[in-house]
Amino acid sequence: MILIVCTSLACRTVVRVMAADLLQAEMLVGPSSSYWPNKFTCPTCDGAATGLLEGEVDPNTFKGFNVLELEAEEMFRSLQGLGLPEEQDCRLEVLHEVMRQKIKLIGGHSIGGTKRFCLEWLEMEDGTKLYFGASSHGATIYRIVNNTSYTNRVLQEGKQDVG
Repeated sequence: MILIVCTSLACRTVVRVMAADLLQAEMLVGPSSSYWPNKFTCPTCDGAATGLLEGEVDPNTFKGFNVLELEAEEMFRSLQGLGLPEEQDCRLEVLHEVMRQKIKLIGGHSIGGTKRFCLEWLEMEDGTKLYFGASSHGATIYRIVNNTSYTNRVLQEGKQDVG
């Protein structure tokens, strides 16, 4: 198996890449890929990550780490900016829930020589980000990233314990 290890000590994420087709996994995210060994990004924090072969590492090294198990194709999609599988649920019901909040930040860029703006993402007041892309049907939301900061998780858990 292939491991993708975040280099951030604060993040502590390890992705264990699962694959039925080992050749395909090697081509997408393994030693035969253009990412190997140190051109990966962490799917959790977007920081730098390094690829390792599982057999080369003592399994105890990653005790206490956040271990994600992804198929090779899922990891490859994440490297292309499409996010984790749970971030790709962008149905109308999900959008209704997210859009009940106020917009905190708008990301994108001005289009030179025009009075137009290219919208790339919206950040809501709870830190959730909606990522936009263009399609022949109009603007497409292709990724919703929930705020997963440690502080917010502790606050949410505290609210659940009190209630």
